[in-house]
Amino acid sequence: MKVHQNERFHHMEVRGLRTWAPELGAAAPRLVAADETLRAVVLTAVPGPPLHGTVLAPGRERAIFRRIGALARCLHQSSPPRPAPAGSGPAVAKTDRHLSGARSHLLPGDEGFVRELVRQAEDLPVP
Repeated sequence: MKVHQNERFHHMEVRGLRTWAPELGAAAPRLVAADETLRAVVLTAVPGPPLHGTVLAPGRERAIFRRIGALARCLHQSSPPRPAPAGSGPAVAKTDRHLSGARSHLLPGDEGFVRELVRQAEDLPVP
């Protein structure tokens, strides 16, 4: 059982569990019940331990991230592409805030690299 912090997260997860999660097969939990008043869901268990906080050997970590990538690809291919909503271009205005929060984790040159990618994103056409 899981209780969401607000209605938005509750609706997003319930919608995802009803629509795209079945495309992931046994890798995703199944929705057993949902209660909008409590903002709660009951899910089936999935095999394996949770990864949150787990320290893994580099090879094992790469293998897990490859699997996550494969699951993400499956998810993205589960429905036909749709055009982006109007005005949904790159969120360049958030760059400073995100960099400020990440600065202690960045190596020399990382901030410049991110800023250059954001500059390039500003030049992309909005679909």
